[in-house]
Amino acid sequence: MKKILYFLTAILTLGMLAACDNGEGDIISYGNKDLKVKEANLLFGPQGGTNTITIESSNPVTATSGSSWASVAVNGNEVSVTVPAWSSNESRYAKITLKAGNETTSVTVQQSGVLVKDFNPEDISAPGKPISYDFPFISNAVMTASADVDWITTSIVKGVDTNVDTLRVSLEANDSIDPRSGVVSYASGSYDGTIKVSQAGAMVRIDNWTITYEGVTKVEGKSRDDILVTVGEEDYGKYALAVVPASQYKASGLYIDDFIVMVVAPTLAKSEKTAETEHFYYPKFQNGDYIAFAVGFNDDGLTSGYYQYLEFTIDREKSPYEKWLGTWSVPRGDGNTDEWIITEITEDESVKIQGICGVSPDWMGNDAGAVAQFDPETGMLIVMNDQVIDSWVDDTYGNLNFTLQGTINYNGNVTRVGGNYAIGYIELKSDNTAEMNGLEVTLSVGSFPIRGMRYFGIVSAGGLSWSTITEQVFPAKMTLK
Repeated sequence: MKKILYFLTAILTLGMLAACDNGEGDIISYGNKDLKVKEANLLFGPQGGTNTITIESSNPVTATSGSSWASVAVNGNEVSVTVPAWSSNESRYAKITLKAGNETTSVTVQQSGVLVKDFNPEDISAPGKPISYDFPFISNAVMTASADVDWITTSIVKGVDTNVDTLRVSLEANDSIDPRSGVVSYASGSYDGTIKVSQAGAMVRIDNWTITYEGVTKVEGKSRDDILVTVGEEDYGKYALAVVPASQYKASGLYIDDFIVMVVAPTLAKSEKTAETEHFYYPKFQNGDYIAFAVGFNDDGLTSGYYQYLEFTIDREKSPYEKWLGTWSVPRGDGNTDEWIITEITEDESVKIQGICGVSPDWMGNDAGAVAQFDPETGMLIVMNDQVIDSWVDDTYGNLNFTLQGTINYNGNVTRVGGNYAIGYIELKSDNTAEMNGLEVTLSVGSFPIRGMRYFGIVSAGGLSWSTITEQVFPAKMTLK
C-alpha cells in the first residue's frame, strides 16, 4: 500500500510541476480505479479567477475545499474552483478533496503571490514645462497609480509584444513662477510606494543678481578662482551658486531653464543659501569654457524660479607647480598600470600623491597619500623615504604604521631600506609627460642605486613587517590623463 501511495504522490507532484511550467495546467490522468482526474488547471495568478477540474467516474462526484478562500462547485463530472484576488507577495495553497462512491483523491490549488521586478521609481524634480516620466516594470498583478494633485496624471502603459509595462507620470505646465509639489502613489497587490514630485515654476532671469569672474585671489594662502555674486536692492530671496563646464550644458541638449532645474538645482539642494552679495572661491579651474549659475530657492528647498548666469573662459599659462596637479597614468613595471592622483597641499611647496603601487584613495582613505616636495628652482617633485601614510592599532601586534620605503638590490634580493633619505625625483618631460627616477642611498656596507619603492606595514616597536604585493620600479614613466 505504501508503494502505491508513494507512486500517487509522485504523479501529483509531476502534475503540479507541469502546471507551473506551461501555465495551462494540463495534468495527466491520475486517481483511483473509478475516480480519475483527466484535466486540471489549478495554478492561479494573484488576480484570481475560476478554473475547472475534469473527472472520469461512474459515480456522482463531490468536492470539498480545505481552505475557505478556494470555493468549489460540482456540475456533473466537472468541478469548478474559484479563488479571489490575492494581494500578498507570498503564494498560498489549498487542498481539494474529490469523492465518487468509495473512491477518494485530492488535488492542490496554488495561487501565486504578487511579484514586481525591474521597477525603479525615483522622486521627480521637473522643469515647469509639460513633461512625462516613464518607469518600466514587470508584474504578475495589476499595477494602479494615482496622484494627490490634479496637475499630475498617471497611467499604466501595457507593453506591446513584451511583458514589460510602464508607469507613466505626466505633469502639466506650471504657468506660475511659484514651484509646486505632489505625491504619486502606486500599488500592485501589497507592493506599494510613493514618488515625490516637485515642479519648478516658470523660470525668470533677473538683473537683480549680477555674476562676475574676479580672477585669481589668495584664500588662506592658496590660489583660488573668485566668482562674485552682487545682489541688488530688490529682494528675490536666497540663492546658491554652481559652476559647470559649458560642455556639460551643450551635451545635455536641454534648454537653459530645463538644465538649471534638472541638472544644476539638484546639486545645490544641500548647499548653503544666501541672500547677500558674496564671493565664492573655487580651486583654480582648468583652461576651458564655464557657466556660473545663481539659482534661487525658497524656504522649502524648492527652486524659486529666479536665476542668473554668466559664461566665462579660463585661458592661462599653468605655473610649474600647477602642471603637476591632475591624474597621471603610471606603468608599474609588472605589466599593470596605476593612476597617481596628484593634488595640492601647499601651493608651490608640496603635493599629495595617491595611487602608488595601486594603493588607491578607496583603499587608504581620501586623506592618505605620499607627500612630495616641490622644488621651485628645478620644477621637480622629491619623494622622501619612511613616510607614514596611515596608522592603526592591531589587536595582536599593537601600533602599525603603513610606510613608503625605497628598495635596493642587495645580495641578489630586493631589500627595503629605512631611514631619512630621498627615494627619487619626478621630472617633467613635457606638459603631459614626466618620469620618476631613483636616487642613491649610502649604507654602512656601501652605496646603492634605489631601484623602486613599495609600501610596508611595520610594527612601530619593531619586529613584524609586511609589504604590498607590488613594487613601483624605476624609471616610472608618467602620462597626464
